[in-house]
Amino acid sequence: MTPAESAMIGPRPTPYRMLVIGEALIDIVQQVDGTVREHCGGSPANVAIALGRLGHNVDLITWLGKDAYADIVRDWLTDSGVRIVSGEDAAPCTSLATAVLDHDGSASYTFDLTWDLAPGATISTDTSVIHVGSLAATLEPGSDKVYDLLRGARDATTVFDPNVRPTLVDDPHLVRHRVERFFDAADVVRASDVDLLWLYPYSDPIEVAQRIVRERRPSLVVVTQGPQGATAVTENLKLHTPTAAWTVVDRVGAGDAATGALIDGLSQAGLLGKGRREELANIDEPTLQAILDWCAQLCAYTLSKQGANMPRLSDIEARLQLPTPTHD
Repeated sequence: MTPAESAMIGPRPTPYRMLVIGEALIDIVQQVDGTVREHCGGSPANVAIALGRLGHNVDLITWLGKDAYADIVRDWLTDSGVRIVSGEDAAPCTSLATAVLDHDGSASYTFDLTWDLAPGATISTDTSVIHVGSLAATLEPGSDKVYDLLRGARDATTVFDPNVRPTLVDDPHLVRHRVERFFDAADVVRASDVDLLWLYPYSDPIEVAQRIVRERRPSLVVVTQGPQGATAVTENLKLHTPTAAWTVVDRVGAGDAATGALIDGLSQAGLLGKGRREELANIDEPTLQAILDWCAQLCAYTLSKQGANMPRLSDIEARLQLPTPTHD
């Protein structure tokens, strides 16, 4: 057990109130052998599940329909302690994402979906952290509404994952503009190297991350790099962690697990919420390295499971063969 793993799995502080904004849907996954499996998913919903399974109080603003798929998604969210606070049945139908797996477990996606906010969507005043990602930031008519909602929630720490979906994009320049305005509304960014390469062709993703920290609002950017691990960038630090050594079944939801672990790690370090922006910007090297290593462990667990299967704390304890800690 490394010191980082010990710190993350040990007794945990009082859970923060967290809000996730974005799509919850059904992933229809076509395996390499042609078999098809259906899983609940959606990048922001996966992050909400990850946080709920780690013991946090999680609300979700989403966009579900009145159909059997929505019932399945609601049960999935509730089972992990996620509370839908807006958009539970406002959509014309529940969105679908079809993922076709390659031999290395990576996925290519097609979508049948819409994204919007239900009337009256609000952010509770006791919310410490808001995560926004994927379609919530780029797909209209909901994108503008989400951005306006964030601008009214300045006390909460905002975490953003662009999670760009090229198959849904008609105008890359417009998508880049929408993503960049969310960069300017965020305190923390978690992005894949693939997304940053799509947004900024011919630029090194780590250099892009450094430029985001230098020129825009976020004080921390974490770039996940697939088999190469992940790199974290602040104004003063650039740290790397390798991929944890777990068997890869597929890569669906791995980045979302990393986002959940990042938020969870920052919460344990006391770096979320009102009045903590200066401390977040000045995060020290041991703390950031521990959080980055934690991201690698949760990401690796999800890689070892079919679909976006986020771990519970007990799953990581069992994997590392640790005794279950006593919580006061």
